[in-house]
Amino acid sequence: MQGGGAVVWSTADEPNLPLVAAKNPNIVRWYQEDQVLDIVFSEPMQLNQVSEAALRAGSELRDLLDGRERVVAVVIQRLYMRQVYVPCV
Repeated sequence: MQGGGAVVWSTADEPNLPLVAAKNPNIVRWYQEDQVLDIVFSEPMQLNQVSEAALRAGSELRDLLDGRERVVAVVIQRLYMRQVYVPCV
């Protein structure tokens, strides 16, 4: 992989990812993340900083894929900051 892809800083305006506890669905945590993403390959953006990309499926995923799939983007998540909100019960 070469350097020099497109760097994107992504910030959620508010907590937008609720996760419910498996043992007690009354417990919910909300996540809000800031992320720095490095887009190194994107067909829509006509950006290619990789020498090779492949998609292979094994075990359970073989039933979902038929071999005609193609890689349309490769994104590297460089760093993120997560805030967790737990409502009072």
